[in-house]
Amino acid sequence: MPDHFTDLGVSGIHILVLTMHSADPILRRLRKAGVAAYLVKNEAPRMLVTAIERVLAGELFFASGSASRSVKEIEAPEYVPALFLLTHRELEVMRLLAQGRSNKELVATLDMSVRTAESHHASILAKLGIDSPGELVRIAIRDGLI
Repeated sequence: MPDHFTDLGVSGIHILVLTMHSADPILRRLRKAGVAAYLVKNEAPRMLVTAIERVLAGELFFASGSASRSVKEIEAPEYVPALFLLTHRELEVMRLLAQGRSNKELVATLDMSVRTAESHHASILAKLGIDSPGELVRIAIRDGLI
């Protein structure tokens, strides 16, 4: 298939997203997907030509609201609430663990085996990338789980 963009002197396709959303998580996802430029619709009249020129020059261009974001800021690790990482059952287990409940209390409260409680506990720690009860409590508080 011929590359019509090569005839124009462009080495490949560059994607510019024009949207009404300006949230940083969206910016991060778009950047990871290979988007070269991102503009919020209300910024387009002022910045569209600049964005196109910068992308054609091999640069990235991200503008969200009235503040341009650097690629370094956009590619920073994304905060994802536990609610979106854990299953419903794991969230129940996490709430109880964050409240200081023991595995024995989990078993009685949630009607599960000790092995299942331990498995959920290990899964929660792995999914959240933590290894201590203190971190689990901190995340539960941060995410409004307790």
